[in-house]
Amino acid sequence: MALQRSLKIRAIMKNFQLTVLLIGTTVLLAGCFLNRPEAVQHLVKDFSLSWQNDPELQALYVNRDHNEHGGLKLVDKKVFAVGYDEDFIIALQQPQTSTFDTVYHIVDIREYSIRFWSPSEHLYSFQTKQEFQKKKLELGVSDLEVKAIVADGEVSIF
Repeated sequence: MALQRSLKIRAIMKNFQLTVLLIGTTVLLAGCFLNRPEAVQHLVKDFSLSWQNDPELQALYVNRDHNEHGGLKLVDKKVFAVGYDEDFIIALQQPQTSTFDTVYHIVDIREYSIRFWSPSEHLYSFQTKQEFQKKKLELGVSDLEVKAIVADGEVSIF
């Protein structure tokens, strides 16, 4: 009788452990794959804006697959406006840990090739609008329309 009772308790404990493992795995997988909205907006060539979980945290990526989130991150979180043509991308960023209101980025994509293009040689970042405007003139960037990316669409900034 004691042996049967011990076996019953052991079976109940094993079922309990399996149930806890199943619930834990389900919660873990749900956290990884569910409720993670993401969006990708292809800009030009292999460049896109993308965000995951929070639209305010969009970043600028270079990625050969235009419909996928991720790739090589060029400009980190909080890109709030972009302008682009076949030669340049302008991205405005609201930095999270900076005393500056806006960081201005110019990405030179005139000689872009996924195999031979290096962001360190073609990405320029500035903390003042004056430095940004000076580099625009130096590179010959046309007057691109820079638009804020907001939930309802785009709003022209300059």
